[in-house]
This record gives sequence, structure tokens and C-alpha cells, in this order.
Amino acid sequence: MQRPLLRMAATWTLVWATSMVLWLWLAATKNLSEAIVGFGASAVAATGLAVVRGKDALVRPRLAWLRPAVALPLVVARDTVTVLGALWRHVVGGQHVRSELALVTIDEPHDETAARSLHLVATVGVSLAPNTFVVGFDRQRGTMLVHQLVPRQPESVKDLLKP
Repeated sequence: MQRPLLRMAATWTLVWATSMVLWLWLAATKNLSEAIVGFGASAVAATGLAVVRGKDALVRPRLAWLRPAVALPLVVARDTVTVLGALWRHVVGGQHVRSELALVTIDEPHDETAARSLHLVATVGVSLAPNTFVVGFDRQRGTMLVHQLVPRQPESVKDLLKP
């Protein structure tokens, strides 16, 4: 058996087993039908990972891009309070919410794969908070278009991820 094929089979088995254990732990049941569904779901997860890994570096995030993730719980909490406050003012006081689109700067890598990876990480990180979601990217200008329910006038992605 060839080494890459052996490595892929070992990775698939490890991901399947980990997913299966996680499924059983989360389902917290001894029901056979639940275990069968978990078996299938784990196989789908492992196969999905194998397909993605089989592609030529479809996504390759850099560790430095994940540093702002430490502040995400605070950003989500802050934005939740902001959105609930806007909802309260709208329902109780009749005050209209004036959402806005904003262009923020983003440091675009030159490599296409790295740019796709950064866009994925930025989209998940920024859109996790309820006040802001990512609309799109302009690689040539190094900007990202975001929609904010309650505008904050951010200048960069770093501003969006500050608590």
C-alpha cells in the first residue's frame, strides 16, 4: 500500500473515531439507532475532511489570524447588548434602526490560497457577532464590505474584533 494512501486512511479513521466519540458523548444515549446515525454522520465528516485535504491547499489559515479569536466572546457579548438595545429602542420608543454598509481595510495576502483562507477566517470571526456580517471582499483594494445593524464606523478588521 502506498504511503499517501495509508496516511489518508489513517487520517480518515482517526477523524471518524473522534467524530463518533463526540457524537456518542453529545447524544448521551445507548439507543442503537442513535449510534447508527452517529456512525453515518461520522463517516460523512471524515469523508468531507478527506476530500478537502485531497484538494491542493483549499484552505490554509495562519496561526496569527486566529489571535483575535481570544476576544470573540467579549465582542459577541458587546454586540448582543448593542443589538438588544437597538431592538428595545425600536419596540418601546419607536426609534428606527439605521443600519449601514461599511468598507474596512484588510491586509490581503498575495497568494490566492492564503487570501481565500483569510477571507474564511475573517468572515467567520466578524460575522459571529450579531451586529456585523461580512458581505464581500475586494482583493484589489484590500477592503472588506460589512453590514452593521448599529453602525460603529470601523476602519479595519482589527477594529471589528476589538471588545
